[in-house]
Amino acid sequence: MLGNNFACYFRDKYEILGLYNSHPVTIRGIYSEKCDISDENSVRESIDWFNPSIIIHCASLTDIDQCEMNKEQTRKINVLATKIIVGSISDKNI
Repeated sequence: MLGNNFACYFRDKYEILGLYNSHPVTIRGIYSEKCDISDENSVRESIDWFNPSIIIHCASLTDIDQCEMNKEQTRKINVLATKIIVGSISDKNI
């Protein structure tokens, strides 16, 4: 929800790419692309294709019960994916 709100707010000022994994982003005036943010190649391909000036990373698992029941998936999305995104832009001037 946070990412969608940012996209709606800034869509008239910037070109925006919304990444999704299982639920497509469908907001008028916004590019969208399927991307598994826990897969380094998928993240690098999206970043290389769009070549963003700014990245706002809002993806996470937030359902506490789900996170407690599936700690590995939670770590993969909330920790590893963030590390992959940072690593993918560390050699760029973003």
